[in-house]
Amino acid sequence: MTLEVFIMGLTICSAATSLLTEAVKKMFEKSEKKYTSNVIAAICAVIVAVLTAVVYAILAEVTVTVQFVVLAILLVIFSWIGAMVGYDKVIQTIRQITGKTED
Repeated sequence: MTLEVFIMGLTICSAATSLLTEAVKKMFEKSEKKYTSNVIAAICAVIVAVLTAVVYAILAEVTVTVQFVVLAILLVIFSWIGAMVGYDKVIQTIRQITGKTED
């Protein structure tokens, strides 16, 4: 896995994590269950990153090496950090600008 592929994977994880997190939140809201945004974002980020690494390995016919495993683990960690920092801060900023408070 090259640096370019890693960064593209991180970009894909970022976009997919945001979409999946919103979908899961909507599902919980419709079922009127309580949830924690941070936990949902973290779980979604890890799932998306693992799936991204697996799909890349299958499609590119990657031989699983120590380098690939380390980069896959880093992809999971960076995806998780991006989801936790970016998601919460963006939502918090939007709520502060619009004057809405979290339910």
